[in-house]
Amino acid sequence: MGDSDKLPDSGPGSYRFVEHRSYLDALLGALEVRERVTFGRP
Repeated sequence: MGDSDKLPDSGPGSYRFVEHRSYLDALLGALEVRERVTFGRP
């Protein structure tokens, strides 16, 4: 982890949940996830 490139046009609003949500929504759409999903760690 930590070796990934910066997001295109990254600025002061980058790396916030609002920006990541668009990528997460696209991933869940591509995986055809239609139900609510809860992520968690023990």
